[in-house]
Amino acid sequence: MATKKSKKQVFITGDVHDSQLRGYDSKWLKRYHKMDEIDCALKYGELAEKYKIPVTLFFTGRCLSEQKRMQSLQLNSFVEFGAHTYNALQPSWLHLIFKLFLKSYYGPLKFQLRDILKTQKIFRNFNGDNIQLWRTHAYQSNNNTLDILRDQSFKVISDDVRLDGSEISQVRNGLYSVPINTPPDHENLYHGFFNETRLKENKMLMHSLGSIFRVSPTAANGIRFTKELIKKLLGRRPKVDLTKPVAYSVTDYFSHLKKETEEALARDGYAMILLHPGCMEIADKMNGLEDFFLYLGKFNVSFLGDAELR
Repeated sequence: MATKKSKKQVFITGDVHDSQLRGYDSKWLKRYHKMDEIDCALKYGELAEKYKIPVTLFFTGRCLSEQKRMQSLQLNSFVEFGAHTYNALQPSWLHLIFKLFLKSYYGPLKFQLRDILKTQKIFRNFNGDNIQLWRTHAYQSNNNTLDILRDQSFKVISDDVRLDGSEISQVRNGLYSVPINTPPDHENLYHGFFNETRLKENKMLMHSLGSIFRVSPTAANGIRFTKELIKKLLGRRPKVDLTKPVAYSVTDYFSHLKKETEEALARDGYAMILLHPGCMEIADKMNGLEDFFLYLGKFNVSFLGDAELR
């Protein structure tokens, strides 16, 4: 007898950046895998189709200039598109200035409006649809972002990370927030440049900086240390929960994620999962992801656009 699936929804999401972004993951993919993030998204989509797992991928607007590859993704009935700013908030030095002087990394209202409209336009030109799902690069939205998204008829934003209890809520008239309530891969999974050896090599530097800026370093947690240091330097309060341990091997991460997924469903009534195609490829060429998709077969996995908004 087949097991009856729960009505509680699981959402699988990933963020995809264009090849002009020169972050650590992009460099690693190019150097060691001869791929970019759109290539990874295509492979991710193939796995989603194989296991019949709907996934929602948030693309930067510049990804859509890759017409042929993006059209292949659009034709995949198990891939839903969301928007992820136009160019992943580049150049970063400009956004650091915004943060220092305006207390908003995304930037002032007019800058955000221009970015969102530009992103909307390129999606509309690509497929004729009005994009309705949004995740700001690095979760860097604020009240201005919410106002603009509402005015532009967006339906869902997924920027908050709340690992100890969350709910789907209406943050503006017609605009709902669906927070990430399971541990995101990028901050919690050893992959590429973020590996155990590199963290050990940086231990001395972390302790030195920690003593200067009065930040308590954790040798096994370079990302948490960095976020605490940024918070001290820029007065930033990261939305990511810094109280839980991070940095797992692929096997341990997915074992932990399965447990957290079931806890989120029981606690919050839904599970929002963030698994970047690039991270999944770098970590183990998506073998762990394939096993996770197989595990998800017993759950009610939905497109984010089909979320039961309440």
